[in-house]
Amino acid sequence: MTGYSLQERAEALSYSFGSFRPSDRRSILFAFQHSDDGSLLFIESLKVFLEGWAMADWLEDYSVERVGIWIAANFSPDIQQAVFSLATDRRSIGIEPNRAATFDALIKGLGSAGAKTGTAKTAAEAVLS
Repeated sequence: MTGYSLQERAEALSYSFGSFRPSDRRSILFAFQHSDDGSLLFIESLKVFLEGWAMADWLEDYSVERVGIWIAANFSPDIQQAVFSLATDRRSIGIEPNRAATFDALIKGLGSAGAKTGTAKTAAEAVLS
């Protein structure tokens, strides 16, 4: 997707988090691994996906939680920490009814038993307790 801004690419990739089929997960990983700005693109597309849920009238907690579980199982501790920071920073910005629940679901997923390090799990437990 050359010639497109980071925001345009993030918005396009964010749809892959919504359907989250195996082919979507491969697309997310490919963009992360093969873009010069892969980490930033990953975080920005995740933020677009999460903000969509935060502003929605309803929430499928598991749709967000499973993304956190996948991130905990497949990404480095640095990326996990960046995602955790995104979630904790954005969970209280705004007044949307599903904002805290959206980001709490991601944090819960990150804190799953599949986390590569105890850091994300310990931090998630502290936020959710």
